[in-house]
Amino acid sequence: MRSLKDVYPQFADSVDFYAVNYDLSESLGDAATFGQNQGWTFPVAQSNREMLTDFNATYHSTKVAFDKDGVIVYRDGFGGGDIEVWTQVLQGLSGTTAGASPTAAPATVAVVQATPEATAPPSPAATAPPAPTATAVPPAPTATTPPAPAATAVPPAPTATTPPPTATAVPPAPTATTPPPPTATAIPPTPTATAVPPTPTAIPTPAPAVAVGSSVGERVPEFTLSLADGSTVSATSLIQAERPTFLFFFSST
Repeated sequence: MRSLKDVYPQFADSVDFYAVNYDLSESLGDAATFGQNQGWTFPVAQSNREMLTDFNATYHSTKVAFDKDGVIVYRDGFGGGDIEVWTQVLQGLSGTTAGASPTAAPATVAVVQATPEATAPPSPAATAPPAPTATAVPPAPTATTPPAPAATAVPPAPTATTPPPTATAVPPAPTATTPPPPTATAIPPTPTATAVPPTPTAIPTPAPAVAVGSSVGERVPEFTLSLADGSTVSATSLIQAERPTFLFFFSST
């Protein structure tokens, strides 16, 4: 008939298994020798009176299993369970070690407006007035000499004096007036980017408290086991290491 020692090895990497001697009159060495004779490959440990009371383990072949969070998921007594039941229990304990991956919040991008460019008005073209046309000076009149009177002593004819033509003064061309350069339009300041408020951090909801006890659904009581190799193990160390555990209480007598 197959027993726990036959099904345990395939789950040894994911589930801790301890054969706990509940007979306080026996030494740990005697209990370890009994385990070797039975062909057990799992560690043998010695309990104490407080642990036996907390777990209500008062008879042979009491079995208690708890998950990585310390919650009891299976309990049975003498003659209870079989290879199929224990396989299902160990499979369930092994599956509780998988965890879910967390989701990134989308990053929030701040939108910054483009800086407006300064618009400079076109410079007006300088308008030069046309130069005045010079006035033409009329030619001087030709002097007409009267015929000399006959037999009359004629005083010498006065020499016609031709007045020199007076030149008309030409006004200087007006100088083109260059308008002052237009004043540059003031550039408005670059708008400040709007600050993006930080994404609020989700506050985890505390898990409801689980009562401590020895029944299925309760949190396993604190305990400390002394192992045959001289080391110790406790409920706290197993839960912190997230190690599901199967406890098998036995007696060699």
